[in-house]
Amino acid sequence: MLTTLLLSFGLAADFKLTDLECAIWQVESGKKLTGDKPILGDWCPRRKRFMSRGPLQISEAYHKDSGVKFPYHMVDDLEHAVLTMRGFMKRYAREDRKPAGMSWNEMKARMHNGGPRGHWRIEATQPYWEKTQEALADCN
Repeated sequence: MLTTLLLSFGLAADFKLTDLECAIWQVESGKKLTGDKPILGDWCPRRKRFMSRGPLQISEAYHKDSGVKFPYHMVDDLEHAVLTMRGFMKRYAREDRKPAGMSWNEMKARMHNGGPRGHWRIEATQPYWEKTQEALADCN
């Protein structure tokens, strides 16, 4: 079903989302794709800019940390947003950083929401993890 959905939006046939990526897409933007206008996150009056963008709501710092070699604005595209997330997780979601008893999905969801140490920010990332768990059921 997800492959059919992706193809209907003109995405590459060989591009596949993991269940977690699908769930995060659901939580972050309701599985919206960028159309004529970018999907912009929260406005920061102090910094005078939006703090994240795209279907996975990627911040500029997250994008930079991911190590991808394309400009930040390209995270407006789902494929580039997912590639950014994968690069970030490759860097930070490692076996030596995984808490005992925490699943990979939980660790990665908390990191996506709370940054490289998000998996240690249990109370702060708990509501996000609960939403992600609900969305995972729809993405299986």
